[in-house]
Amino acid sequence: MTAALVSAGIGYAEKSGMLNVLPTVPAIGRKGTLALAAFAWQRFAGGGKLARDIAIVSAALAGYELGKTGTVSGDDYEGDY
Repeated sequence: MTAALVSAGIGYAEKSGMLNVLPTVPAIGRKGTLALAAFAWQRFAGGGKLARDIAIVSAALAGYELGKTGTVSGDDYEGDY
């Protein structure tokens, strides 16, 4: 149930433009950046279960989008990786 709520929150944040404040990391996009930030929050700043859930769900959503479309939204890099 938590994963469904977190994914709905990420979808809302993306739709409303709140994810646009995150920097874009090439190849992983904004959802991947969110996953890294949430992981660091959980691992190093005591973010707890919420941060862990955000990291897992955002990484899963980024992976799904990469597999489906070949890119992750927010990945604006034009060069070779």
